[in-house]
Amino acid sequence: MANSRWMASVVRDVYGEEPIVLNPPIPPNVSIVRNPRPFEERQLAVIMIGRFSWEKRYHWVVSELMPRLTKEVPGVKLVIVGGTGTKTSQDYYERIRRMAMENRLNVELYPNAPGDVKVALMDQARAFLHATINEHWGVVVAEAMARGLPVVVHRSGGAWSDLAMNGEVGLGYESVDEAVEALAKLLTDGKAWSHYSGKSLGMVGEITFDKFKEKVKDLTNKLLSTG
Repeated sequence: MANSRWMASVVRDVYGEEPIVLNPPIPPNVSIVRNPRPFEERQLAVIMIGRFSWEKRYHWVVSELMPRLTKEVPGVKLVIVGGTGTKTSQDYYERIRRMAMENRLNVELYPNAPGDVKVALMDQARAFLHATINEHWGVVVAEAMARGLPVVVHRSGGAWSDLAMNGEVGLGYESVDEAVEALAKLLTDGKAWSHYSGKSLGMVGEITFDKFKEKVKDLTNKLLSTG
């Protein structure tokens, strides 16, 4: 069994057999917003969520993406919410803070922010960016979708194959220019924003904990009937 179609393809390539795909649910304590804050009432902001660690590629976003995005969308702000529970993550946080200051970028960092603050920041932003490459799933992407945020993810891993649905639900990128183009579109085009906001909510509605329990029950019954 695999948690995403991308992970299933990796297993198939290694072992020669296709596992059953069962997507994880969004955490039961994550609420799905019914009426997201409209585009016009949101800040010109991109939000990222995840612990401060190298694989999240905040350094790439601050050093390469944001300088270009700022030229495309003057006044844009980057918000990063993440944990700094270890010395390594604390050091990485300090590195990102220094990089933002040195490049004179509009970057706000929220280390170890409580859940209500994280939700409030998502409800203020216009786009969610996920920079991790080849992540097997991406629960923070699902959390952003639950707030009606359009998502921009790297075209790899489960976040792309099973959450963004290869471009049907969210926008994808490989190069920095593609990432800038996708974000600029969501930041400035209210019609595109509304389209992908609706897509996010539709997708996350299929991975609730209740839906997950139903799928587990169905899979169990099928396995028992064939056993």
